[in-house]
Amino acid sequence: MRPFYHPQAEDISLVGVFYALGDPVRLQIVRQLAATGELTCSDLDCAVAKSTMSHHFKILRESGLVFTRKEGTQHINILRVEDLDRLYPGLLAVVLRDSLVAAT
Repeated sequence: MRPFYHPQAEDISLVGVFYALGDPVRLQIVRQLAATGELTCSDLDCAVAKSTMSHHFKILRESGLVFTRKEGTQHINILRVEDLDRLYPGLLAVVLRDSLVAAT
C-alpha cells in the first residue's frame, strides 16, 4: 500500500480547507474527530459506502485537515489542530461552533 499524502503545514490553503469542510459528510467527520481526538475509519458513524468514506478521507488529508496513520489493518485519523490554528487562528473553533449551531 502506498503511503498517504499529507501536505506540509505551509502548503495548507484556506481554499482547500473550505472546500473540504463544504461537504456535510466531511464536516460530520471533522466534528466527530474534534469531539473524540482520534478515530479509526470504522469508528465513524456515517451512512455512506466504504469507498465513499475513502474518498472523503482523501480530501480531508489532502486539504490538510486530517492526518492518517496506519496501525496494523486500522487507519487512525486525527485533526491537524495545531497546524490549522497556527495558520488560521480560531478558524476551526468557529467552523465547529457554527456547524453545531446549524445542526440544532
